[in-house]
Amino acid sequence: MSRSSIATVVASGLLALAIAAFLFVGLERKIGEHDDSYTLFMKQVPTLKTVYLNVADCGMCEVVPRFEDFDEERGKSFGEYCQVRFGIDDIRVCHAVFRERQIIADEQAAHDTSQ
Repeated sequence: MSRSSIATVVASGLLALAIAAFLFVGLERKIGEHDDSYTLFMKQVPTLKTVYLNVADCGMCEVVPRFEDFDEERGKSFGEYCQVRFGIDDIRVCHAVFRERQIIADEQAAHDTSQ
């Protein structure tokens, strides 16, 4: 096998790997009080979209966004995020997961400040 053949095979393999990564790796964007943060995740469904806004995770905010208060656009965006990130079709179930995570984070923060 010649060097050019090997280079072609390696380049093809790297291209296939890059395409797979693009289709199956996403970024969760969380809007913070002072700056945004991003978390890498494996998509459950391959898509061309890479960055997904998580409207249910409020981070350090005092009031957890309620599912019932989502307008149509936020609900659709959150539904797409839940489907791609977790494979959950029911956005009520997905929102309940984030509410529970927020409760745990609040309890942990209270525990940390009491020590």
